[in-house]
Amino acid sequence: MNIRPYKETDKAFLVSLSTRFAKFDLMAWRDPQKMEEAQLKIAEESLNDPSLYTEILCGRGRDRGFIRFHRSKTT
Repeated sequence: MNIRPYKETDKAFLVSLSTRFAKFDLMAWRDPQKMEEAQLKIAEESLNDPSLYTEILCGRGRDRGFIRFHRSKTT
């Protein structure tokens, strides 16, 4: 697997992955459509406005995906 920094051209693929978080049996009180919409919103916001301390890495190969992490500044 090749891991590299996020590029704007990765956005559509990464946003499409977000809907997978709602593709499993949910608790009865959860609305699947609202869960999918929430995951989509979180993914789009994360990619549209990353903070100074955020880094997004993409993995390409047989298994594709991404990781977003936030570094915190310690005193």
